[in-house]
Amino acid sequence: MEFFAVDHNTIRAELMYLESLGSRISGSKSHDQLVEHVKQQWADFGMRVHEDVLHFDRWSMAAENPDGLRLKIDRRDIAISSVFPYSGTTGPLGTEKQLYRLRGPIPRWSKARGGIAVVEVRNREFPFDAAVKTWDRARAWGKTTMPLLPATFAGLGLARARRAGVEAVIFAWRGISIFNAKGQYLPFTLPYQNIPAVFVAGDDADFVLDAASLGRQAMLIVDAVIDRDGTMRTIWAAVEGNSAAHETVLVVSHSDV
Repeated sequence: MEFFAVDHNTIRAELMYLESLGSRISGSKSHDQLVEHVKQQWADFGMRVHEDVLHFDRWSMAAENPDGLRLKIDRRDIAISSVFPYSGTTGPLGTEKQLYRLRGPIPRWSKARGGIAVVEVRNREFPFDAAVKTWDRARAWGKTTMPLLPATFAGLGLARARRAGVEAVIFAWRGISIFNAKGQYLPFTLPYQNIPAVFVAGDDADFVLDAASLGRQAMLIVDAVIDRDGTMRTIWAAVEGNSAAHETVLVVSHSDV
């Protein structure tokens, strides 16, 4: 089997196609469309494409429900930067509870039992080569911020929050602009947590933290949908080599975002 160089126009067309699909959340229509697109391309290359169907409980926010995600404190609507994927659901009526500000890297969740916990999440700088090495040490990466890391670390506490009787969690971003925080889909590696959680940033994060320090009431709606029979496809192909004995290239794709 031969592979050919891809010209810039083809690469540009592929990038534009990806952009046209928008978000490709696992198991979504746009995700399935991309999988089919890649499958056809591999088949055109002469690959024998294999397909595995995975079944899972799919959590999602309905795009056609603009009132399904809302936070209100003292009659003020608070802009939610993003919802924590696979956190939980309040249903359409939401939950109205007292806010409790919890401090420290390992919050004492029991202090917010029966209420809504508010926790700071700091997007700190770190040496990027701690995560990705370079071949040339003289050209090491500089420092960077990666919101995935603090978001994942914060999310590890959701199970403890649920066991402590917390109704919901609001994460207040620090060290991230409101534009970067908007629409983030992270973390994306945790299973369903069964406790609704959202992120807020900028001035709204300041307001929520102050309100929690004063023990104000808040109304939070995270009207997520849980599909107990969700499915998604993963495709793969094996290409046998011809330059060495027992040489095989396994071709896989990362299609969800």
